[in-house]
Amino acid sequence: CAVDISDDALFVTTLSQPVPGEVQEVCVWSWTKEDDAPLLKTTVLSGEIETGIIFDGNNHFELSTWGPKTVTFWNWSEFNIEGYVGSISKGDLGAFGGRFTKCVFLPDGSTALTATDEGFIVLWETTFSKVLLGNVGDSTLRTASKVVKLVESKISCMLTVNGYLALGCSDGSVRFYDHSLRLEAWFEDFAAGPVTSLSFSIQMCPFPEGEGGAPGLQFWAPDFMVGTSDAFIVGVESQCFGEVRPEDRRGTLLMQGFAEEVTGVTCHPNRPLLALACFNGSLQVWDYEMKLLMNLREFNFTDPVDAAARRSKPAFLRPNCFQ
Repeated sequence: CAVDISDDALFVTTLSQPVPGEVQEVCVWSWTKEDDAPLLKTTVLSGEIETGIIFDGNNHFELSTWGPKTVTFWNWSEFNIEGYVGSISKGDLGAFGGRFTKCVFLPDGSTALTATDEGFIVLWETTFSKVLLGNVGDSTLRTASKVVKLVESKISCMLTVNGYLALGCSDGSVRFYDHSLRLEAWFEDFAAGPVTSLSFSIQMCPFPEGEGGAPGLQFWAPDFMVGTSDAFIVGVESQCFGEVRPEDRRGTLLMQGFAEEVTGVTCHPNRPLLALACFNGSLQVWDYEMKLLMNLREFNFTDPVDAAARRSKPAFLRPNCFQ
């Protein structure tokens, strides 16, 4: 159900799909060896179904997995893998809400962050331990040290780029913070639906060193693509953050797909046109030779923020016959 590749591309780690009656497994695979078996394998420790896994980009011998209520940190070597469930004291940190959605290790090597679907960030800091974790040796332990309410919506994706922490949120925005969680830039005008994924290009910073492209300086990040749950892919040049008009900060629509299942397909009798109906009330006409979207009609009001609310409206039209 989840996979990650180490920064040096030598190892892959996987989290198995939960199957009734079977335990969920964490595996580490040697990417370069022709072997059908994992290098290491163990079962999850948290007692709940976990949903994500990630390598520490600074040290690929450390992993993290998480479920709705717990975060587990793993240390592994060539011969053994051991883990522990992170300690959170709500009495010391204060109450926070939501289920964990994402985890990321910061480049400083000592801090990890987990995000929730209610906009909270939990900061995990390293404490050194002389306790031997199997054969892993002297290890580090991470304890939750701070909780911060960053946004009022679900944080659905989170990653680090150029010294920034980039967040994609269910309110349709992308926000950039420094590693002290101070807001640096924000993009809120996409009107494309809840953000589900972010992908950054590889680019050189156009500013001289010390003038831009890092927290505290003039904002610049590599150009990026935004994927949304409404099946939009939007390309964004980070320098459009400085534009005054909202329409100039929207990015470029690269693709519009179907947010829900296709309920009807029909072909034009003598032209290379294909019409498709979607369960959410969208109709699209494609030229299948040129592979171009020729026409689009949305029969329902599109609210990019609250998809669940708009689907509950009695006037929501769903096509079920198409010819």
